[in-house]
Amino acid sequence: MSNKVQIGDLPLDGEKREMSMKGDRPVQEGDLPLEGSKVIADDLPLEGSKVVTNGETIADTTQADTSTNTAMEEGRGGSSNRNRNRGSSTRFSSGPVSSRRRGVVWKWIVFGCLVVGVLALIVGLSMTLTLDDEMVGLGGNGVSVQRVQKWVLQNGYSNEEDLFVNSPQSKAMEFMASGIYGIPESSEEAKVKWMERYAMSVFYHSTNGPSWANQFRFHANSLPTCQWFQNVPLTNGDIVPFGASCNSAGRVSSIELFNYRLVGTIPTEIALLSELQTFLLQNNNIGGSIPSEMQRLTKLEYFDCLDCQELSGTIPRWIEKWTSLRALGLTGNRIVGTIPTNIAKLTELSELALDDNFLTGDLSILNDVKSLRSVYMEHNAFTGDIGATFLDDLENLIRLDISDNDLSGKVPVHLFSNTNMQILDIHDNSITEMSDSIQEIQESNMEFLAIYSNPISSKFPTSISYLSNLKHFDATSTYLEGDMPEILGDLTKLTYLFLADTGFNEGPIPESYEKLTKLRDFSVKDSDRTGTIPSWLPKLSNLLLLDLDSNRFTGLLPEVWPERMEFLLVNRNRLNGTIPDGLLDSRRLQILWMDHNELTGNLDIWCLTPNRAPVVSASADCNGTTPLVTCKCCDICCDHSSDAMCHDRDRLAQYDPEWKQGYSRRGFYDFRDDYNITRKLEVNPNF
Repeated sequence: MSNKVQIGDLPLDGEKREMSMKGDRPVQEGDLPLEGSKVIADDLPLEGSKVVTNGETIADTTQADTSTNTAMEEGRGGSSNRNRNRGSSTRFSSGPVSSRRRGVVWKWIVFGCLVVGVLALIVGLSMTLTLDDEMVGLGGNGVSVQRVQKWVLQNGYSNEEDLFVNSPQSKAMEFMASGIYGIPESSEEAKVKWMERYAMSVFYHSTNGPSWANQFRFHANSLPTCQWFQNVPLTNGDIVPFGASCNSAGRVSSIELFNYRLVGTIPTEIALLSELQTFLLQNNNIGGSIPSEMQRLTKLEYFDCLDCQELSGTIPRWIEKWTSLRALGLTGNRIVGTIPTNIAKLTELSELALDDNFLTGDLSILNDVKSLRSVYMEHNAFTGDIGATFLDDLENLIRLDISDNDLSGKVPVHLFSNTNMQILDIHDNSITEMSDSIQEIQESNMEFLAIYSNPISSKFPTSISYLSNLKHFDATSTYLEGDMPEILGDLTKLTYLFLADTGFNEGPIPESYEKLTKLRDFSVKDSDRTGTIPSWLPKLSNLLLLDLDSNRFTGLLPEVWPERMEFLLVNRNRLNGTIPDGLLDSRRLQILWMDHNELTGNLDIWCLTPNRAPVVSASADCNGTTPLVTCKCCDICCDHSSDAMCHDRDRLAQYDPEWKQGYSRRGFYDFRDDYNITRKLEVNPNF
């Protein structure tokens, strides 16, 4: 009988077939199951086994060569066979089955297993889940970390030395392996999206993502990368997408994560986000240097790591490649070195904040960045002369803060003529002169001018009277000469006027200052003021702080004081009389200093006033054998009859603007050495 497989003997795909040895013919190769058939292995005797029926050995398969025919009744066949054979014994006829035919059977079994394996692989691949229609691969739990690592290294997304256990890169690869993205195969766009998701995951782990103050749906395995953000309303009504957001092409274009306890470094993989335009990390704890790979981010417009605290290194000289850069904020870090000269190639740069670092050199290079509108350079170690041509080419300049450096020369009054200029802060330098070198200014938008803590020994310049929009003027701790200027009384928009510790001639407070009805903060501390406290002064109803400390005022304290008054310093004068009831009724006073006078009265009434603001500090002549004042809440009690030093705290109230988040001004009163009093101010939003 021929052993060739007959087509009719093969089972159809999916047909259930049992292995049977029928008595009317030997086993044919066509009896072997293909994919989808079911093998009942119990129906086949194994080689070397014995078949026993009713306690009698019927056949011994070890003697296969002497058996000629094998037959058995079908035990698990069709229903007719099952009915026909029910209750009958199984019998084998004598006769051998050739070993050649048994070998053919096992070959077909192996072939069938291979076919099943191939089909299973095809089915498994077809079930791969992807986030994008163009993303194909194993995905889900079907991608091994090893395969992801191979893909990352193959495409140069990370350096091999960074792929150690628990590194941000290795954690990101685990994330990609466990997520719904597979390994991209179908298009370049799919590869780019996979790459960006990986880069964002590395950034997440490089900044201790699980400990962020808010996750903003960032790094959510179930969401596309472009949904890793959450809209957050700000106090000004703006809605900001905190987290990562994308452009219309589905590419990551913005990362905004400020003030949310990010701790770590900026990974080199951030450079894979080639469409990134906005990268804001203010008020976090970011260390390390700016990765050189970031020079590839040629579309970057806003990079702000303000108050990241630990960012170090230098301003990279490749910064010229950020040709689209509009704002660079590196405030409050550990940046060293000089400002690179090629910063002049950034023709779109408008905001430059490098304050509170360790930068050196001069600032003349900034004159070549003609697009600048806001420049913040305070609290560094810049040197050089800021003469008559300093930054005179910056016609668009609005805000300039170069305070707390070691700059010399003259006050750049030529900048007063810049009609766009609003803020000029040059305090705490080595500037020695303030000349009247400009003609009348037809139009000025200057609102803020701080020249304090400079050894300026010039006469007060009349050109300041042209600054009709001036709101803040501070000349504290300068050696300005002459009489206290009457012309300041014409600047009726002033809200802050500090003329403390100056070299002005002795005399009273100019009467013209009565017109300054918007004043909130006024200090003439230690400025040789004489006479009585003007009766109009307490009538300035907007006053919050009045500092008359260390002068030679005489007479009585005025009876009526502004209800809003929070800080009143009249100590170390020659005042006398009884403390007025109008002052004792003040509920908002937090600091009241009146020691070293001849004032008498009972401050306990003020101390125990119900529903009053907490007392921060109070001083009076409440000590000695014959105290002039009774005061239970005074932390400073002096003896008016003793020459011993009592109140030796040299306070100087100052309101130093901080150019912080959003480049807005946050006000605070700093009573030097011992007190730092903060409060909310209604400041001009343009500051």
